[in-house]
Amino acid sequence: MPLDLHRKEVIAMTSHDAHRSLGFTSLKTCTLLVACFLLLLAMQVPAQAAEPADHEQPASTSKNESTEEQVGERTTVLKPVAEEVETISAAEQITRLQRAVQNDNDQISELREELADPMSEYKIAEAEFQQLETKLQAISAQLNDPMKLAPDEITVLQTERDEIAEKHKLARDRFDLAIESRRTIHDQIAALEEKLRQDQAALDRVSGNLQPAASATTKPAGEMPADSLASSDAADAANSPENGSPKATSESPASEKTSDKSAASQSPMLPGIDLPATPIFQAPAKAPSKELLAAEDEAKLRKELAEQAERDAKSVTDRIVSLDKSIELENKQLAASRKRSDLAYQSAQAMEREKEKLRIGGASEEQLAAIREQREKAEAHFQAARAEVAERIDRVNQLQSQRALLQREELAAIAEAKLKLEEATTAEANVTNLRNPFSPHNLIQWFLDHGPKIGVILISMLALRWFLSLANHRFVQMMAIRGARGTQQEREDRARTLVGVFHNAASGAIVVSGTLMIFEEVGIAVAPLMGGAAVVGLAVAFGAQNLIRDYFYGFVILLENQYKLNDVLKIGDIAGQVEQITLRMTVLRDIEGNVHFIPNGKIDSVTNMTHGWSRAVLDVPVAYDEDIDRVMQILMDVATLMRRDPEYAWQIIDDPEMLGIEALGDSAVAVKFLIKTRPLSKHPIRRELLRRIKRKFDELGIIIPFQQRVVHHRYDEMLDSESDVPGLLAPPRSKKRA
Repeated sequence: MPLDLHRKEVIAMTSHDAHRSLGFTSLKTCTLLVACFLLLLAMQVPAQAAEPADHEQPASTSKNESTEEQVGERTTVLKPVAEEVETISAAEQITRLQRAVQNDNDQISELREELADPMSEYKIAEAEFQQLETKLQAISAQLNDPMKLAPDEITVLQTERDEIAEKHKLARDRFDLAIESRRTIHDQIAALEEKLRQDQAALDRVSGNLQPAASATTKPAGEMPADSLASSDAADAANSPENGSPKATSESPASEKTSDKSAASQSPMLPGIDLPATPIFQAPAKAPSKELLAAEDEAKLRKELAEQAERDAKSVTDRIVSLDKSIELENKQLAASRKRSDLAYQSAQAMEREKEKLRIGGASEEQLAAIREQREKAEAHFQAARAEVAERIDRVNQLQSQRALLQREELAAIAEAKLKLEEATTAEANVTNLRNPFSPHNLIQWFLDHGPKIGVILISMLALRWFLSLANHRFVQMMAIRGARGTQQEREDRARTLVGVFHNAASGAIVVSGTLMIFEEVGIAVAPLMGGAAVVGLAVAFGAQNLIRDYFYGFVILLENQYKLNDVLKIGDIAGQVEQITLRMTVLRDIEGNVHFIPNGKIDSVTNMTHGWSRAVLDVPVAYDEDIDRVMQILMDVATLMRRDPEYAWQIIDDPEMLGIEALGDSAVAVKFLIKTRPLSKHPIRRELLRRIKRKFDELGIIIPFQQRVVHHRYDEMLDSESDVPGLLAPPRSKKRA
């Protein structure tokens, strides 16, 4: 048949190309081993050939990419700086810092004087509010006892209470603003003191008035500008306090020695994991060259300069943050001043309305003079509030100007930091290149020392694999000849399956053994590796017993050829067609399309309904009136004609077999016969055969009877007339014989 012919052609082509592909497989294996060897060498670079991860810049950094540094809680993005960025000289920085320090001192003094002033807005608002609060409570107390007052007095007191209540509301709002302004003044003093400390520290650094060592709790002062880094030496960078930047850290010589020791005892690929006392890779101890020592000194100096430049940028950024806080507080004071101006205007308008009301009501001259005096005070307070608003606006504009200057200084510091960072990165890349054991000279020398022995090991591995391939071919032929079950092609397929498993296992053993020998040759200790593998294997064996059992059962199933793909199985209560077989599980799909994943370790018994061949068994019921011999002959004729049909002939592998009468049922006689089919053809053949039998029975008038039941009624005794129930029909009575 076409499918079998195509399968045989594919198998023949595979067998013909097996030997031809052996050379290519060996070449691929050799290439893979060399790649693994180079990878292991890369993983075992000596620890002293790399700096700690948190003090190391990338070896190759693109100059067109943005460098992002975390500075405290703010992120400073070191973007490529254009050539038009203005460089700020030290003289300009000193002048600006001196002016900023003087302004900060003056403002702090003014704020403290305002807090201590007995005639400040807070004191005045407090006194006014307390006075009105006392009056309002007194009037409310009188109105709470109306029995002691005349009606006219109650009206006057209510009118006076309403007027005082309006003034009380304005005084309360004014006092609330004064309280909020006083709190803001305290915040301003704290922010200005912090800004003053940073500006003074920056001024000391720029002018060269550095203090000796700062305490551990003191925050970092301002750093030098970017263009003055060249004049600072490494001792200043080492003695400066930590500023919280992730990469701008300075180390003492003792800490460097400690870090070198820790780096020597840790894996360069997995920092933080201690290596065993005897390193797996024992590199030959060689004295560093003069070029490498000079490159290391240069890289160390460049790194210190880059860290110093980064601290400078961080200092400017911190000053901008402090200035932003001052601007925020000043804007808050400005908003409070504007509200205070509005309240003063409302008070003046209220006084004006009260004066007009008194004038119309015919008040005395003394009352009018008093209200005019209050009106003038309210107007003066309004004008003072407007002047304060203007002063606050000027102060905010001044702070914004300072911020613009600091932003220019920040851009210059960032540009300098980026330049120093690139120089440090270049120097570090040079050191890394000099330390690289894969340089051409080192590689050539290494291959001259170890290449011949490794070549002998690789040739031995290839020879063993070639011998294994010959043995596999011989084993397939032997199993195909001596096998007893199935056709020769099936036996060959079975043999190739088992040989493939054995070939993979043997190839793995050869590769592992050769790799261990190569490890020994290159200087990698095999004993620690084997010990670690044993520990891991033991842990896996204890923790995954069910998984190991599944794999073992799967191997046994494949070894015994219990079933294969497309077989119809019944495993426990699940029946379906095999869609996939692995060492881990068997996948079945039932007739409804449901997929069942069954672990091989849970398979106790298997019923293979398509192993080699199948049988379509039919039970045909006919009526008792039919000629059974004639019916049996008709059934055999229908089955024989179907076997001769070209459409179904290839699925039927034997003549039909009549078994005879299976049972004498209540309604019909059951005739059983069977027909032998190929696997997976039982159900299609059975359905088609039933269809043909039904059509043939209809042509010949043979009836397949329905189920019948005969019920006989019998009465053993005659009912007495006394037991008759009126309205019911009694059964017939039997007569007594004489």
